[in-house]
Amino acid sequence: MEKHNGKRWYYFGIDLGTTNSVVAWANIEEQEGEFIEPKVVNIKMPDRINDEATNDGDYRLPSCVYFRDNQSEKIVGKFAKGMLLARPEQVEKSIKTKMGTSYTNFGYNPQQISKYILKALCDGIYVPGFPKDEFLKEVVIGVPASFELHMSEATLKAAELTGFQKSILIHEPIAAIYDYKNQRDRGLLPDWGLGIEFKVDDPQLILVFDLGGGTLDVTLHEVSLCDNQKLSFKKIAVSRYTDIGGDNFDEKLAEHFLCIRNKRNPTSFINASIKRQYQEYAEQAKIDLSEEIYAQQIARTFDPKTCKIEFRSQGRNGMPDRVCEPPDYDLTLCEYEKILAPLLANHVTLSDVATFCPSTSFENIIDPILQVLQDGQSALNSKTPITPDAVLLNGAMTRLHTIQERLKTFFPNEVTISPIVDPDKAVARGAVIAHYNMYNP
Repeated sequence: MEKHNGKRWYYFGIDLGTTNSVVAWANIEEQEGEFIEPKVVNIKMPDRINDEATNDGDYRLPSCVYFRDNQSEKIVGKFAKGMLLARPEQVEKSIKTKMGTSYTNFGYNPQQISKYILKALCDGIYVPGFPKDEFLKEVVIGVPASFELHMSEATLKAAELTGFQKSILIHEPIAAIYDYKNQRDRGLLPDWGLGIEFKVDDPQLILVFDLGGGTLDVTLHEVSLCDNQKLSFKKIAVSRYTDIGGDNFDEKLAEHFLCIRNKRNPTSFINASIKRQYQEYAEQAKIDLSEEIYAQQIARTFDPKTCKIEFRSQGRNGMPDRVCEPPDYDLTLCEYEKILAPLLANHVTLSDVATFCPSTSFENIIDPILQVLQDGQSALNSKTPITPDAVLLNGAMTRLHTIQERLKTFFPNEVTISPIVDPDKAVARGAVIAHYNMYNP
């Protein structure tokens, strides 16, 4: 293990995500100033079978594995995600939601499938000076705080199968808080993101709302600043593992598009490929609507009552659709939120914490918050319902205007709600910082 003055030179973090996976690292030999500067790396991946992956890659590796007909070849990433349209039965996606279970596909269990994703991350890294040997010796990997022991053990097993000699797990909300503070300290946050202050010996009650592609992690922490400017955490409450995420939002919109299709052509048939295609349309519509809202906000022309997009999809990446024609449809923000109403639970308010009765599964994004606040009240021995000082938004889905506005209406005005900048990168960067802190207390 390469060290400098008795300390490591290199620190590594992985976000093994439900939808995308990300790698970050830091080299303190090149570091300037007092703050660590994690760098997210691009992952090269093939566009087609037998490609040498000569493209520049992307920092997000889609967490999809395509099993070819003979099953002897597995392709991970962009190509595998593209095959969801043509051969969905041969693609494994969102395997993170099955970690620690007895699930198998093509004879592979979740940790074995995750191994192929981790291996694609390792093989796809092409950064001058990136020490792959050191990377494989020790790495920090983010997992949901709600992961049970067997799910965490399966993640460690996947890393071991990949060839990592030592893997250290960190809860994703902790990594997100580390990244938020680091971004704030380095002056990289915009004014609207500066809502959370960390104070010495003055714990702040922070709720982390982490909504990704396939999971929702809600946690409550007391966070304070130590004299050495490092963060001190006390876990107060964690929601049960909740497999609600962007996929569920896309499914709702896809169902709506399919209803329109059936009304226009009642005799049309629907199979797995068509359902998958319409979920792709829904995902693209969600992205387009989010980008339109952002553009209007920048131009100061945004009006939630009139905001809409003209949905004339030609397939992902501009390629023509091979399975079915997309719907010609104008999607307004108001209609989008109406379609998503079951997931948003707009009828639920903060006062419902007192009467909340947890069920065996959560069906909306608010129930996990109610559970955490209820458990937090018990953990803090409070006679009255509690509210956090701040809410930190992490996960790609929290970019959506709809999600941010729902949380603003749920929490009182005095509760600060701070989105993370580049939430796709936060867990991997925060894992690097956690790795650094282990060797630099």
